[in-house]
Amino acid sequence: GLAFVDAAAAGTLTLTDKGKPVLTYRYGDQLPPGLDAKQTRSCYIHPLYSLDGDPLTADFPGDHLHHHGLFWAWPTVEVRGVRSSNWEPAEPSLRQHFVRWVRRDANNRGAHLVIENVWRLGEKEDVVREIVKLTVHPKLGPGRAIDVEIGLQPLVGPLEIHGAPADNKGYGGLCFRGAPVFHGAEMTTDQGK
Repeated sequence: GLAFVDAAAAGTLTLTDKGKPVLTYRYGDQLPPGLDAKQTRSCYIHPLYSLDGDPLTADFPGDHLHHHGLFWAWPTVEVRGVRSSNWEPAEPSLRQHFVRWVRRDANNRGAHLVIENVWRLGEKEDVVREIVKLTVHPKLGPGRAIDVEIGLQPLVGPLEIHGAPADNKGYGGLCFRGAPVFHGAEMTTDQGK
């Protein structure tokens, strides 16, 4: 069945299914050697794995260092008139920080992971409480459903979040950075290509 494996030193929690990885939640600070400290991040999923155990996501890709697996971020965040971004490094900085596990259980019927994080402005002030709810369903046929719910609660006054303008592809919100295996792949939805 489904089970969690915590690697506290690495700041990761991996969900497995009969020993095969399903996803890894990176709750601790992540920064590969040689990168500027402003690239430090936490509180996202990478890798997200295929049913065969192959990574489907990329982290710190050379063409867009700020991309990281399955993540949720906005190019413009305004708190009390202070404008920042948790999409890519900005001044003042605005980053997610892990607070605690609210719920963490897994069995043959699925897994539930509920996490409390905060958004810290300038590494000084917690301005948003973020609750992340992941529900991982058992695999069914050729796939597995994973529900992602993000709740945001302003802590210090009004909060405005915006994606990039439409002429800049409308970035923001729930984001997926695909692994190199997706290079050149064609994506389809229920409405076609």
